[in-house]
Amino acid sequence: MNVGGTLGPIMAYRVRTTLGVENVFRVSALTTLAMFLFTLAFYHEPETRGRPGQDHGAGAQELALVFANVRFMVFIVIFSGFYVMLWQQYVALPLFLRGYVDANANTDLLLSVDRRP
Repeated sequence: MNVGGTLGPIMAYRVRTTLGVENVFRVSALTTLAMFLFTLAFYHEPETRGRPGQDHGAGAQELALVFANVRFMVFIVIFSGFYVMLWQQYVALPLFLRGYVDANANTDLLLSVDRRP
């Protein structure tokens, strides 16, 4: 995941500057297809032990149990807020850099190296 998160924007930048922005989506689709085929070829589902499956009613009861836990739901809301703020560097930072710093800034290259584990 971290390798793809770093190499993806670099690859998108190279494709955008050499082949055009419309080809970024084509290359993205091809790499996604390659990952799907790789997964189909090499991933094997582990054998399940215990409860191999359950009906939808039991799943709905367990979901209701999770939603009834107020402390857990508050945690989820706070955690979601953290990720909303974190992703602003990928949404608002490029707009700021291109609007106020340099209209030709290579923000995709900047964001590719500004990764935190």
